[in-house]
Amino acid sequence: MTEPKPVGRPIVLALVLSRVAAQPHGLITGLLLIEIAETFNVPIGVAGQLSTAVFTVSVLMGVAMSFLALKYSYRSLMLVGLSFYAAAFLGGYLAQDFTSMLVAFALIGVATSMVNPMASALVGNLLPQDERARIISWFFAGMAICVLFGSPCITFIAGLWGWKTNFLYFALPFSLAALLLVYVAVPRTGQSEPGQTSLVSGFREILANRSAVSCILCTVLTEAAWTITPVFGVTYMRQITGLPLSLSWLILVGTSISFMTGSLVGGRLVGRLGRKRLAVYSSFLLGLLMVAYLNVPVPLVSAALLFMGCVVSSMRYTASESLTLEQVPALRGSVMSLNAIALSLGATAGTGLGGFLLISYGYGGLGALGLLSLTASLLYSVFAVDPATP
Repeated sequence: MTEPKPVGRPIVLALVLSRVAAQPHGLITGLLLIEIAETFNVPIGVAGQLSTAVFTVSVLMGVAMSFLALKYSYRSLMLVGLSFYAAAFLGGYLAQDFTSMLVAFALIGVATSMVNPMASALVGNLLPQDERARIISWFFAGMAICVLFGSPCITFIAGLWGWKTNFLYFALPFSLAALLLVYVAVPRTGQSEPGQTSLVSGFREILANRSAVSCILCTVLTEAAWTITPVFGVTYMRQITGLPLSLSWLILVGTSISFMTGSLVGGRLVGRLGRKRLAVYSSFLLGLLMVAYLNVPVPLVSAALLFMGCVVSSMRYTASESLTLEQVPALRGSVMSLNAIALSLGATAGTGLGGFLLISYGYGGLGALGLLSLTASLLYSVFAVDPATP
């Protein structure tokens, strides 16, 4: 496969913005979960299952995407997914009950499973290998920047016009801007000719690759451990420490700065430590920090551990996605679609199990999910191989 030539900044910006387009809905639920529950008269644990709806639908759509990526261009699939984002955010604004909000969030799940793996696949096919980890690190740094500036905006908008208006004034513009930029900047070429690989032979090649399968399994485990932080983290700080809504965005400022720092540092560490080694180390540290921050009763210490967890988690995302991207270069679209399924499965398991643990054992019980990340560290160490390392 011919090594891609360097590409212009508009293409990189389009790919980064397309990944950031999913972030506003997570911000809205993370910051305003109490208000959502009160509006629809449901428990917080039930309101948190809006995220479970996203992840569940992402799994189902991800299965379809792993086939569609063999037949259609990555660019076309990404454009359709960004259109689903726009429809979902408009639906969230118009939702009148919890059921209709679930439907809107289901559309977000469809969009996520179409946009995210195609953005990663295009990084692999459009950018030279020595630039890929750096650009992937900007995916996660971009999400952190969105949190940094979006958190105060969301609380401000919610205070003036109600929490649902964030879908219209904050989330929708992101998706429309990404849609326009991808359409204009991303070339129509940049992947193998659609239809050259049969579905059966393509999946046989992926599933026969033990390293690729182990990377995907580790994604499930680490995502299950981490996902309770964006879903329940701010609510934990508000309920346990009594932090008011007007100041809760400060927690997200801290986590976003930490996440952005970890992403950019992780992009550089990939070049020094290697994709596999960084995936092993970051997964191990994440597991320890997840157990710790939800079981330390001192608010400032808990917040510090949370911020450290964000640094490590963003390094893990950069390392694991970079490592998975290199497993089967000829089938990047399908591999990254399977990785997206793994993310959704992990997030679904994490939020579902997290809700159960929260109801049954309180916030301290959530920390037990960090053991899953420790397990992933072991699996990376034993089974994963970095094909790009001589």
